[in-house]
Amino acid sequence: MENLPYLSPSGKRPVEVLVVGNTRATLTAFTPSPTPLEAVPTDELATGALELLQARRDAQADLVVISVVPHIEPTIAALFPDARFLTAGAAPIDVAYSDPSTLGPDRVANALAARALFGAPVLTVDCGTATTFTAVDREGRLAGGAIAVGLGTARDALAARGARLPAVDLAVLPPGPATDTRSALQIGLVHGHAGLIRHLCDLLAPDTPILLTGGWSALLAPLIPRSSRMEHLTALGGKVFHDT
Repeated sequence: MENLPYLSPSGKRPVEVLVVGNTRATLTAFTPSPTPLEAVPTDELATGALELLQARRDAQADLVVISVVPHIEPTIAALFPDARFLTAGAAPIDVAYSDPSTLGPDRVANALAARALFGAPVLTVDCGTATTFTAVDREGRLAGGAIAVGLGTARDALAARGARLPAVDLAVLPPGPATDTRSALQIGLVHGHAGLIRHLCDLLAPDTPILLTGGWSALLAPLIPRSSRMEHLTALGGKVFHDT
C-alpha cells in the first residue's frame, strides 16, 4: 500500500494521527505508510501523555485527533493545543445521517480511508470494543451503517454475568459441536460473531467490497468472504482528512 498515490508525500507538513479509542490511544506517523509510534491505555492518557510526546517523530508535524471518548478531549486539546479534531461536520464527505454530530469520528475516518483505497461503494467493518459497520454508497457519501457489540466485549460480558462461564482466549476452532465449555464459548463467540458480520454486510451492502479493521479483525478476517483487512485504517482516514 506504500505505492498508492494518495499515500505519497504531498509536499505538505508531516502528519501524525492520534486515534483515541475506548481501550487505547494510538499515535501513528506516515512516511508515507502508517507507522505506529506509541500506544497507551485511554483511561491513562493523561499520565501517559509524556510517552506520546516523546514518541512523536516530528514535534512540528501536524496532529490530527480522531477520538470516540468525548470526556478526554479537553485533556488532549490541552496537551496538543494545535491539534485538529476530525468531526463529521469537518470531513470532506457528505454524511447521510439525521444528526451528523452523533456519528463517531472513527467511522468517518474509516469511510474516508476506505473510499480512498477502494473508491465507492465500499463497506468498512471496525472490530473493536464495538463492531461498527459504515457504508459508502455509489455516490461516495457516507450512507450510514450499524453498530453491534464487539467480540471481546461479548466475551467479557458472558464471563461477568454467567456464573459458570469462564473468560476464554479467543481462537478460530474447527466448526462443529464442542465437547467442553471453553471450546463451546470459542466456537459460539468467534464463529457467531463472524456470522453476525456476514449477515449485516449482506443486509447493508450486498456485493460491496468489505474492508476490515480493528483489534479483532486479524482473527475474524479468514471467516469473512470478499473482505480485505487494513490494520491502521482509522489513522489513514486522519491522513486523508489532513491532505484534503
